[in-house]
Amino acid sequence: MSNNTEAHLFIIWEFARYKEKEILNKIENKLRIVEVYDLQWSASFFSSNLTRFYGQKLPKNSFKEKHCGKGSFLLVICEDMNPTHQNRDTISRGIEKVNTNIFDLKHEFRKMTGGGHKIHATNNPSETNHDLTLLLGINSHDYDIENKPTWDRRIIRLSRDLPGACGWKSINDLFYVINSCEDYVVLRNFEGLPNLVTLDEHDDIDFLVRNYENFCYLVNGKKIFNKSYRVHHQLICGNQKVLCDVRYIGDGYYDSVWQSEILKTRIMCKNFYIPSDENHKYSVLYHALMQKKYISHDYMTKIKVWFKNENLDDLKVKLDSFMSRNDYKYIEPRDLTVFYINKRKSIKRRWFYILLEIKVFIRSLIKFDF
Repeated sequence: MSNNTEAHLFIIWEFARYKEKEILNKIENKLRIVEVYDLQWSASFFSSNLTRFYGQKLPKNSFKEKHCGKGSFLLVICEDMNPTHQNRDTISRGIEKVNTNIFDLKHEFRKMTGGGHKIHATNNPSETNHDLTLLLGINSHDYDIENKPTWDRRIIRLSRDLPGACGWKSINDLFYVINSCEDYVVLRNFEGLPNLVTLDEHDDIDFLVRNYENFCYLVNGKKIFNKSYRVHHQLICGNQKVLCDVRYIGDGYYDSVWQSEILKTRIMCKNFYIPSDENHKYSVLYHALMQKKYISHDYMTKIKVWFKNENLDDLKVKLDSFMSRNDYKYIEPRDLTVFYINKRKSIKRRWFYILLEIKVFIRSLIKFDF
């Protein structure tokens, strides 16, 4: 039992709205309703909104869309004054600790509306934060449910798509949303953000995320290359095209244990997340020594300041010590375009490098002026 109140929400999708009065009465009897919205998504963005909201590919005329309907739906924002928590099987994410008051109501409402998933409800405050940010463009902290009056039975009609549906207004808006919805860090070269994306020799944002697919759906970017191992994306922020690489746990860009630790110990910088000081320094050192054929001038300048040394052999000893101390391993990246300085390379990567050298050679012949 917790003495802290919790913000939660229910969605009554179109094909469950024939029971909305009964559902609203039951919610009002057990929880404090704060606001109710009649929310309409654009027909052209409905499938994309659904995909981004649930973090799974839900194309036009998907089963989910046909099952729930794509007309206006009811959003009920409420406060649980006496939340209780237990482990329950959420099916989609397995066993999780959930607010049982909300969880049990959700299943009751699903039975009332013929089964299936025509009722959505949040399981915990983190999910409420995610859903509020995407549905109304405001996170739980800024919504401040405790200082909102009890529902006056007025239903607010609202037409809006998810933030970023047709591009982001700005990088600040992008960060505001992903801060509430996904675990991520900007790995490096973030000194100019959010005002300046390009820094020295680097013109993209390097993200490390927990869930690659969820993050990519959320930011609504365009994948630049069709190769499965490529993670280069383009976002529209204001009038600017922003390029980003989306690295993720288990992709071999760093040891997966280290990747998890980087996300676990992340810190807020301005209005976005970055690695802790130690993880930042050593991840840049790893990137420079293990993933770069030639180390850029700006990387060497930073490394020299951080480690009081610019001798590559000495720096490799420092990196080895850090890796050993934390039981991290040197890992071959899944992305074949990431250079990997290690004698132990897969045959696939060796062939990729050979073919790359052949392509470069052929291009040089074509450009040669006879």
